[in-house]
Amino acid sequence: MKKILSFITIALLALTCTACGAKNDPSGISKGEFEQINMGMTIFTRKEIELIDDMTVAPVDMKKKAVAPGIVGYVVRDGDSIWSIAKQYYSSLDSIRKLNSLEGDDVKAGDRLIVVKCAGKN
Repeated sequence: MKKILSFITIALLALTCTACGAKNDPSGISKGEFEQINMGMTIFTRKEIELIDDMTVAPVDMKKKAVAPGIVGYVVRDGDSIWSIAKQYYSSLDSIRKLNSLEGDDVKAGDRLIVVKCAGKN
């Protein structure tokens, strides 16, 4: 079961305004110059993330793992994640990231990945 958690991020906003004074304005700002004004505003946005609140640990089927290929060229499909791909091919997230020069876990449909089976016992 997954729960949706809402949280708030904060961003500060600095606005830039033009100074519209005349050339001899006592402020010393001539027409066309810019003055930066920090308005000190705080902007709140709402994001939703999925949390896993339940899991089941199951032993690895060593017979299936033994007959699984050691290396696979995989084309990512809609709904795939590197977690689901690693699980399917008895690999690890770190292995998939390193082999494919991924900085994060984001993959999209059509991406081509190299997936190598991990040699561990589970």
